[in-house]
Amino acid sequence: IYLIAFQELEMSTESFLFETTEIIDTWSLKIKETFSKTKNKYSILFQTQQVGLCLFLVVKKSFSSKIENFKESKVHTGFLGVGG
Repeated sequence: IYLIAFQELEMSTESFLFETTEIIDTWSLKIKETFSKTKNKYSILFQTQQVGLCLFLVVKKSFSSKIENFKESKVHTGFLGVGG
């Protein structure tokens, strides 16, 4: 299981206004490409973006069937409790 995080990835106005931007899709593809070169098969179980922070949870496909009741939670603590 890998948790990959990028900080201050995108600090544009768009990233403050919307939940996700195109940058997360770009990094998602790069991560998939990188893990496809390994002998084990991996998949991105979860990905999220909050302003400049992107998180990716990557798991070995053989483990993914054993992961149950996965939940995510976001707490906006930035500007007026809306962003960040």
